Amino acid sequence: MSHSLDKKNRYFLDKFSTKYAKNYSLFSKKNFGFNAYQKNASFLESIYEKSPYTGGYEDLSIIGCRNLPDKVIGCLHRTRVKLVNPQSNEAVEVSALHNLMVDKNHYGCGYILLSDALNRDPIFFVPGVLGELDNFYKRVAHYKVDASWYRKFHLADPINFLKRLIRIPISKRGIDHYVKNYIDQNIDLLLTGDKLFDYLIQKDFDRIIGYRVTKKFLKWRLLSNQETKITRVVLHDKKSFIALSCGIKKNIPICRIVYCSFHSQQSSDLLINEACKFSKRMGFPVILNTSDCNFAKKSFIKSNFSVIKNSPNIYFCSKSKDNVHTQHWSLMGDYGFDEFSYAQE
Repeated sequence: MSHSLDKKNRYFLDKFSTKYAKNYSLFSKKNFGFNAYQKNASFLESIYEKSPYTGGYEDLSIIGCRNLPDKVIGCLHRTRVKLVNPQSNEAVEVSALHNLMVDKNHYGCGYILLSDALNRDPIFFVPGVLGELDNFYKRVAHYKVDASWYRKFHLADPINFLKRLIRIPISKRGIDHYVKNYIDQNIDLLLTGDKLFDYLIQKDFDRIIGYRVTKKFLKWRLLSNQETKITRVVLHDKKSFIALSCGIKKNIPICRIVYCSFHSQQSSDLLINEACKFSKRMGFPVILNTSDCNFAKKSFIKSNFSVIKNSPNIYFCSKSKDNVHTQHWSLMGDYGFDEFSYAQE
């Protein structure tokens, strides 16, 4: 029997269900890391219950082993996104694939998940890939995002840093204190939407040519639904906005710029400077971003960000080479999902 045929008979593909819950948690702790967010109920609920276009937990693909009942030895998460093109009145569904992982003792069967994705997801988005996987995705990619990856280290507020380090999230009181004492007078901070933010969203949509996400999806992705545990904030100057996500990555508190909608270099400089200040004051010594925005790239240079070398590649893929992509790509990826690290279910 050939090696590939042996694998085919030994492993099987399935969709997540409650019978896998315990073993999925054990698999995640072992392979993503004991404190990683992938095992947490808050992450799973957000993606598979609260996401606007979710297909439910069946969107989570897993690999099982026939001689180990209910054991999970591989997984691939997906977020469904509806893209609309106002110019052509077209709408398409794109699957954002992320967190492909195979157990360390079962390397080599990840192709089962990749083959399933090609058959199951006519168009899919890959938010960052390197190495051997990059060679696979490159062959089925119809569009590569021309983005750069940035980071900045700075000395964070020591008390808040210790709170973040032991996984105490930002409180509403902490936000109120920041707004009262530190925020630039030309900037507003939002935790939930309002009419002005609706205006800024529409302004963002109007500048985009081709496909974009829906307002429902953008709000789900950027606005917080927590009153006591603050992990998302939006900063705006009434003309442009920037969205931040705060979490833990490899046991280091980080702040990530998830999305920015800039209409001038002045707004870009102002809001990125405020994002850095917020990160420092709130106890996050690292701020990260992945961007293809020219305004933002110039602001990052001014704010002393460094470009991450040998960074992952970002693709839109399809077997039929559909020419579907969007400037809203950063809303589709798992950028900022580290915010779910605070919940330790």
